[in-house]
Amino acid sequence: MLKRIRRIQNIGRFADCNSAGCEFKDTTIIFGYNTQGKSTLTAILRSLQTGNNDILIGRKTFGSTSAKKIEIDFEENSINQNYIFQNKTWNKSNPNIVIFDSKFISENVFEGEAITYNQQKNMNSIIIGIFGNELNKEINILQEKSNGYENSKRIQTIEFSRHFPGIQQEKFIAMKQDLNIDKKIQDKDKEIKFEKEKEEIKTIIKNHSDILNAIDFSIKSTLQKTMNVKQEEIENHIKSHFANTENAQSFLNEGLSFMKDKSKDGSERFCIFCGQELGQKAEKLLTVYSTFFRGGYKQLQNEVDIAIDYFKQTNITAVVTKIASDLKMKDLDIGLTDEKIMEITELKTKFEKQLDKKRDLNYSIDFTCFDNIRTAIEALTYELKIIEQQKLNVVSTKTISNLEKEKEVFDITKKRFTPTWIKYCQDIKDIEVNAKEARRLRDEKRKELETYSSTIFDSHKKVINEFCEIMGSDFKIDDFKPLKKIVGQDERIFAIKFFDSHKIVINNNNDTMPNFRNTLSESDKRLLAFAFFLTTLANDKELDKKIIIFDDPMSSFDIERRRKSIQLITDICTRYKKSDGTDVIVRPRQKIILTHEDRFAKELFELIPNSKTLKIEEYIDLGNKRSKIAYSNFSKDFPDDEIINKIQKLKQMLDSRNFMIPFEKDCRIVLENIFKRKYYFDLLDLISNNKSIRSFVEKLKELEINDFNKDEKFNFFIRLCNALNEELHDNETEKTNGDKESILKDFFISLKMI
Repeated sequence: MLKRIRRIQNIGRFADCNSAGCEFKDTTIIFGYNTQGKSTLTAILRSLQTGNNDILIGRKTFGSTSAKKIEIDFEENSINQNYIFQNKTWNKSNPNIVIFDSKFISENVFEGEAITYNQQKNMNSIIIGIFGNELNKEINILQEKSNGYENSKRIQTIEFSRHFPGIQQEKFIAMKQDLNIDKKIQDKDKEIKFEKEKEEIKTIIKNHSDILNAIDFSIKSTLQKTMNVKQEEIENHIKSHFANTENAQSFLNEGLSFMKDKSKDGSERFCIFCGQELGQKAEKLLTVYSTFFRGGYKQLQNEVDIAIDYFKQTNITAVVTKIASDLKMKDLDIGLTDEKIMEITELKTKFEKQLDKKRDLNYSIDFTCFDNIRTAIEALTYELKIIEQQKLNVVSTKTISNLEKEKEVFDITKKRFTPTWIKYCQDIKDIEVNAKEARRLRDEKRKELETYSSTIFDSHKKVINEFCEIMGSDFKIDDFKPLKKIVGQDERIFAIKFFDSHKIVINNNNDTMPNFRNTLSESDKRLLAFAFFLTTLANDKELDKKIIIFDDPMSSFDIERRRKSIQLITDICTRYKKSDGTDVIVRPRQKIILTHEDRFAKELFELIPNSKTLKIEEYIDLGNKRSKIAYSNFSKDFPDDEIINKIQKLKQMLDSRNFMIPFEKDCRIVLENIFKRKYYFDLLDLISNNKSIRSFVEKLKELEINDFNKDEKFNFFIRLCNALNEELHDNETEKTNGDKESILKDFFISLKMI
């Protein structure tokens, strides 16, 4: 607990406060007038509780240039702990301090005439306590994780869309690997290329078909012909018998035409030149000449030569090579491989060797190679015709656009299973798994918090309404429930019900309807805040560790609520049952109550006679108002007769010539009280009409009572009324200390004159 304040240096009104001998007890009551330093003490304790040094850094003692310093002793487990604030920071904090003051109200209940969402959120946090806030913290951490995963996924998705515009990421990830994808892409490329080059291919196929069809394989019939002519024998005969062989054949041919034909009876023929009988040998030679000149040898030789030259000049290799090249460029395959072309070339070469032998018409050609060439050419012609019939002359079922889309799918499928995108998909899956797990855990914690919060809110609602009833309020809270939304501004954790039947919502600002600001008085609002604070204490199982600070708890309260407020502060405790059913009562480690109301302080002391009573005193230092903490004897400082108490204070002020505190109001209260007691029946009408001193003096003058009708006495009182600004509030002249001393002296003279 807080044991003593060793020093407060240059914090607010406390320029150099050393409260030696003013040790605190379990209950300590501190009296101090407004502006003398109660709020500064509360700020010091709040800074110590929260560790927020800024609370004190801005509280400057005017007229001082020295550094700020605070030393406070706490007793913790019978060990003294020294808390020091210097160099703008505390050496440590004390989280066991709990404070009820205007800041608690403005942060957690209401501010001015409104209850904001943030205040409700803070109150929700207070009510659910450490356990609930830890759950809420876990929920927020899990939510942040979930948001982080979702943000990572969003960034990844943006990157994905940059590479694959228009593609659904989910479908991309779900793609199955295709081991034949390269072949499918290749085939689709060929298909697209074929469709784009279809007309060109038609022309190429037609040209090659025409060339192949133009190859004349009918020469085979010519090349098959033979003629048994002994040409060598003729040539030998001419060389042997003709001196000039140049025109020998023409001569022999012409002579042969003059020969008679052989008779049918077989009779011998005779030479047309010498008349000799032609013998068997001559007839045989004439037969050879006849066959040579009259059997079509020349014609056949010419036909064969033409056929041979045609075949040799037909470059079948070039034709099939060109076909193969053109079809390959168009990605068409009819089996015309290099080996096939080489085979055709070799067949042609072999057949040409046969043709060389055919110069001798007696030679019979082997047409095996020729036939194989023709079969190969016919096969090529057939394949070209098949392409033409089955591909070129068939209406396509798919447009080029459709084919390109199909290829795009294949391309994407291939990319999907490259190392980069395999990793990407795995990362996305991991993110989704982690995000799902974070959401699952978050939802579990939310459910746990919701169950816990509902229970704790029910407990708090009961206690709050009990406090409201004890303090005589006409209302109680209703619809008390925890906040559910993580974000939002429209939720409120309670409503207010008057007389058990008239409910008002606290976030309704429509002045045409009952609402918080137009239905509750300032005292009601303060009572509500006080009840909220008390219920947080009544539900705190660790209350015995807490130091409770009340800063002016009676501020704005009606007088009739004072007695119950004092009792509630006195009886603060937490009651609960252990798991074994044992009843437990826990009381605060310490209570410190600061107040500016002397009656409240005295009545609280009467109820807690063992409490320590202190006061904040004001003094003047080099013309500046300062404050210090001192011991206070409430019986002496706050006597039962308030009029006598005021007279004593005024006399003390006159004797000490300390006029820093305004005294005019107390003078008027004393004078009015004495006039009313002494001349009650004479002034009854004026008293009933709330008249005051000036009117009393004028009435007594009129009635000629106690020499008030004499000018000296009458004028003395009128001048005193003017000095005290009684009824005349237009005197704004600042009084000097001499004026104040003179007025107080006249005041005490007037007491004797009355």
